[in-house]
Amino acid sequence: MGEMIVLPAVKHSMAAQFKTDLIRLDPFVPEHMRQAFYPSFLAEVNNLKPNVDYRSVMVAAMNCAVVGLAPGAARGHCYLVPFWDKDKEVACAQLVMGYKGWMELGYRSNHLGIIHTPQVVLEGEEFELWSDENGHHFRHRRPPTRRDKGSRRNVVGAYVAYGTTSGHNSYTYVDRGELDEVDSQKNVWKSDYIAMCMKTAIHRAAKTWRTTSELSAAHRSDETMEYANDEVAAAADAILTTAKEQNQGARVKAMFEAEMQAITPKREKWVDFCRWVLGDPTVDRPHLDDPYFCQRVMDELEQRKAPPEDLARQSGVMSE
Repeated sequence: MGEMIVLPAVKHSMAAQFKTDLIRLDPFVPEHMRQAFYPSFLAEVNNLKPNVDYRSVMVAAMNCAVVGLAPGAARGHCYLVPFWDKDKEVACAQLVMGYKGWMELGYRSNHLGIIHTPQVVLEGEEFELWSDENGHHFRHRRPPTRRDKGSRRNVVGAYVAYGTTSGHNSYTYVDRGELDEVDSQKNVWKSDYIAMCMKTAIHRAAKTWRTTSELSAAHRSDETMEYANDEVAAAADAILTTAKEQNQGARVKAMFEAEMQAITPKREKWVDFCRWVLGDPTVDRPHLDDPYFCQRVMDELEQRKAPPEDLARQSGVMSE
């Protein structure tokens, strides 16, 4: 993330951690995408609650980078959606593709020349499917003045029509029974039912398109919470390990400083006190910023089991 990128202000601790880790995503985010990707994904993380499992957020971020789309409602390509994982008993986040994201990846494949916006079929509208010697066909007649956008109450199906660069036209239709099989009636299915019906139709269609690495990653990340590929898994796990060590180090430093404050509020005396505790005259000020050094001092203090004022008196820092 070398170039200047304006990021939104973070709203909670988990978003702050993610902002710190953004630079580690550089190998997976194409340079031309970074100006859009980083601010939009951080904005999505800001919208999550801070107790969402951080691993799931990082999995979604890495998968989103590999797919090559920027999340958020402005583009409608994909979204970071929270849900409750009953098996792990923890709040998680998952990357969910939007129908516009599937359209974008379809065009990038250079296999499709045109992709019509997916449509829903409502009760009472004329819709038929048939096949003949010229292939598979469909006809959808709907009132030109139809104002009803549809709802779970009256949708009977959804479809998408598309044409390949070689001139072949085709479509994919998903009936109401198939929609009900994937309709969780929760999260985005509850808040954006029509958009999810449209997305389901084009998702099915995309499985028949010429496979690209981006489409393959999109299918995997949209259907599971797993990494898009092994390279992503290795990189994301390295980021998570580093983040865990940093968080643990910050906690150790905070505990160390609280111990030192109890013994002497004069920070300039901390080095002398630590030299006395460890019996090491080489201790210097930079050591106080090292979590491993802080842990050594606290372990030694734990073994001594003396009140802070006694330790201060024994070391001589109170008399100076």
